[in-house]
Amino acid sequence: MLRMWVLLATAGCNPVFGLKETVPPDGPPPPIGCSGQLFGSPVSLPPLVENQAEFDGQLSADGRELWMVAHDPSVQDEFRAYRSVRATRDADFPLATKVDLAPGRAVTDPALTADGRRIMFVSREPTELVLEAVRETPDGVFGSPALISGLGSISVAGLDLSVDGLTVYYTNFAGDLWTASRATVDDPFVDARMLMTNIGYPSVSPDQLELFYTKVTPTGGPIYRRLRPAVSEPFGPDETIVADRGADPDVSPDGRTLVISDLGGLTLLTRECP
Repeated sequence: MLRMWVLLATAGCNPVFGLKETVPPDGPPPPIGCSGQLFGSPVSLPPLVENQAEFDGQLSADGRELWMVAHDPSVQDEFRAYRSVRATRDADFPLATKVDLAPGRAVTDPALTADGRRIMFVSREPTELVLEAVRETPDGVFGSPALISGLGSISVAGLDLSVDGLTVYYTNFAGDLWTASRATVDDPFVDARMLMTNIGYPSVSPDQLELFYTKVTPTGGPIYRRLRPAVSEPFGPDETIVADRGADPDVSPDGRTLVISDLGGLTLLTRECP
């Protein structure tokens, strides 16, 4: 049975996940489109991987393919990628199947491009590497991953890839948020630079005007969002999107769904976009 929570929603206030209201921060008005829009009531998915904790959820642009990382608590460093595919956007997700994105290596933070043909992720065994794999079609099998370079001498904790595959946002274990870009998906990343501090696992909206994240705390949540009026501008102050629980936020490549980790499983929040 699905676990559900009810959001407070009062006129003029942001609804949040939990028993807390937030006041919109001072700053530029929200952008037009998905960015700046509010999410609806959260719905927690049933277990998709038996007897394992699920986190790092990433939903495809068409809403059918859900990637995640599952961890077997009885096995040290056993973090593996799983994939669940449903028939339509509104159907239930079936049990997920294991995918060896990097055979023999631990995997976290999978990030899909909008066309579903590229996936970037962090491999943590025996050292932290950022890898990227490609498939010919959105429903095909990913090939052998390639090492990503140009991110600086940083031990990457979490990452997210822009929907066009040209910009990566990533954090180290101290909570410093970095970004780097590349001219085409076949080029190395360059111009690595730090944006801000005290950012946990980042996720950016399709237009890169929203940043979702947790702060560096032992317990995860709350989940925050920052807005900016243009990609060339800095992000504004944070606002609480999900209060008092949740971790590992990942916004889908179409900007409509936020996937968070909560209570050992995955929870979805959706929004309507103009």
